[in-house]
Amino acid sequence: MSKAIAERQDKAGKSNKEEIKAWVCHVEPRYTTEHILYGNSEAILHQMDQLSINLMERRVFALAVEGENRAELRFFEHAGDNSDNWNVYIWRAEDLQDVPSKLSQAIMENKGVHCVGEQMKIKFLSSVGDTEAAVASAPVSARAAFAHTIKDVAQDNYISAKIFIAC
Repeated sequence: MSKAIAERQDKAGKSNKEEIKAWVCHVEPRYTTEHILYGNSEAILHQMDQLSINLMERRVFALAVEGENRAELRFFEHAGDNSDNWNVYIWRAEDLQDVPSKLSQAIMENKGVHCVGEQMKIKFLSSVGDTEAAVASAPVSARAAFAHTIKDVAQDNYISAKIFIAC
């Protein structure tokens, strides 16, 4: 366990070491970021290409896309140490409701103490109804991971896309 993680756990006031161990992040702490992009699908993909996002270095990330009558949130979680696959939880609705806000809330409530990816996953799965599960190959870029969803929801209309980059 890194010194930074141990210090954050001490500040959190945890006394039960087993409880702490269960929530220790699986990777070294990194910056958690959110990016909000607006436009048609090509404008959003162009903006995304300008961001410095290396998804292969992360364990958890998500994409929330909302158009006029359609929305989709995809939550990606690395399948494990010896895998090149990602588990993808897919939720579709007419609109995103408050689900992206709940992911942001999970990040803020976590305060960098526990595994933010696990906290986001719990908040996501408890906020939506049924999700579709899929397995995806390791994404070589954000465009490769997100373009199909963005184009599918946009259908050449103006949309918003929110990218969550977690642990």
